[in-house]
Amino acid sequence: MKIFILVIMIVSFCIGQTKRTEKENNNNQIVISKLDNNFLLIHEFKMDSIILGKVFVHFVDKEKGVFDTLYIFDSKNGIDTLYSIESCVLKNKGGIDVEVYPIDFWGYKAIVLKNDHMVLYALHKKGKNISDPIYIFWNREEKLFEVMKAP
Repeated sequence: MKIFILVIMIVSFCIGQTKRTEKENNNNQIVISKLDNNFLLIHEFKMDSIILGKVFVHFVDKEKGVFDTLYIFDSKNGIDTLYSIESCVLKNKGGIDVEVYPIDFWGYKAIVLKNDHMVLYALHKKGKNISDPIYIFWNREEKLFEVMKAP
């Protein structure tokens, strides 16, 4: 009987954890501790010595600096996701910002990391094809990161 109650408690706990994680993801929030060990802090965005966000990436080829997932977290307001790149979809707090062509997609390479912006290339066919630069910057008026669009 004690084992049965223990099993029920463990299952209830696991279900509760899953629902909490789904709720966090639906609110566009991710807890940094839930990122696996393959995510590394590569940069901090700053404005007037105030940290805007911390950049974590998941490398697919660390030697070449190629990653397939990126999160910019604002750690001063809880763990709020300011920007994310998951495979071919780039999102900010407003929703989908840009989508990258998915056929033969390999990852991204950061070529510029500055205080208020970064520049990436999307790589296809293991780096044989390279996209135009993707310029992600901090929009001070809107208070969000976004891709600079052509006029």
